[in-house]
Amino acid sequence: MVEKRILDFTKLNECLDKLETVHEEKPLGKTSFGYPIRYFTYGTGEHHVIITAGTHAVELISNHYVIHFMEFIDKSGLIDKEKYTLHFIPILNPEGTIVVTSAIRSKLKSTWTYEEEQDFCKDWYTRCKYDDENVGEVNKKHELFRGIGVDCIDDRHRDLKENISDILKAFNDGSIIQWSANGNGVNLNDNSPFNEYIKMKENGIPRYLRGIPDGLNMSIPNPLGTIYSGESFTYEKENECLLELYNRIGTDAKLIGSLIFHSCGGLVRYLKGIEGKPNPWKGNIPNQEIQYNEAVATAYAEKTGYRLIETKAYNTISSMLESIYPGTLLIELGQIRGNPLGQFINDNGIFDKMITTNDEAICHSIEVMYEEYQKMKKNTIGM
Repeated sequence: MVEKRILDFTKLNECLDKLETVHEEKPLGKTSFGYPIRYFTYGTGEHHVIITAGTHAVELISNHYVIHFMEFIDKSGLIDKEKYTLHFIPILNPEGTIVVTSAIRSKLKSTWTYEEEQDFCKDWYTRCKYDDENVGEVNKKHELFRGIGVDCIDDRHRDLKENISDILKAFNDGSIIQWSANGNGVNLNDNSPFNEYIKMKENGIPRYLRGIPDGLNMSIPNPLGTIYSGESFTYEKENECLLELYNRIGTDAKLIGSLIFHSCGGLVRYLKGIEGKPNPWKGNIPNQEIQYNEAVATAYAEKTGYRLIETKAYNTISSMLESIYPGTLLIELGQIRGNPLGQFINDNGIFDKMITTNDEAICHSIEVMYEEYQKMKKNTIGM
């Protein structure tokens, strides 16, 4: 079972290998360094929902949670298999997941007890909280991973390891634990043709980000991720695969919604339309789609207690998907911060509650997606 324990890339994939009624399909494609983007379906119904995790590697809880949900559905059967088809991409960013979990495993050993693991996560969270409150000072959380570099990555991943080594030469010691990007040092969600920083990158203008690590130049490949990796804008392989799946399901079938899992903060992000900013993919969002989005987002928030947040810019892959496909939400898991380890803390059952409330929220929201889809279909026919 994937629940509670922090697993490395190999163990996460072993959990996926053990699924029974959740069916593995042909991979959507391969990353730049040859890793398959694994893809699964559950059910055969005519109403389709896409669920993804792991866009940002450092947001490891999203991978763990979605794989847990796949196990949960595999055994519980709470989703009507004849009514719905669920599509899962549980590890969208396998390269980054290899990097982050390799760094974690270099310190947090697989032989540790659950209690030892929890103590380590609490230490990490305490240091993260200090850093959040003392921006610009020495990064205390990096002290836990000081001296950890690419040697933590197994030689089975030699090509990836060499590229990560080249990228890390420009950055602070210990920053490997903050790896959010893919193996090319690109932020997959920012890898959008309408990102406002593309012009800066094209003109070779540095763009610095304060924080962890301080003074990070976001215009070049880096642990948190630049916009694109080539000479000019192109989608990364992972996004090509993702967008092809959405296009195929959205064109050939009834795609009633999608859930994009990130972390952290306990938020439900949805698109209502941004006043004064034309949508580059769709123009104005029809009122019936706004109502659709609000209904699904509200349903999810009611089950989890998460805060509703409207998407405020059209500069990411997630905002593209929210714009084109009604019922698409971005879920920021967990109300405790500190990627990649803080969300695993289970004091007073906080981790357990995150799991159970999101399980309930997904099942409930899918039914609301169906209801809203039927309303929109009826209104369209009646026009």
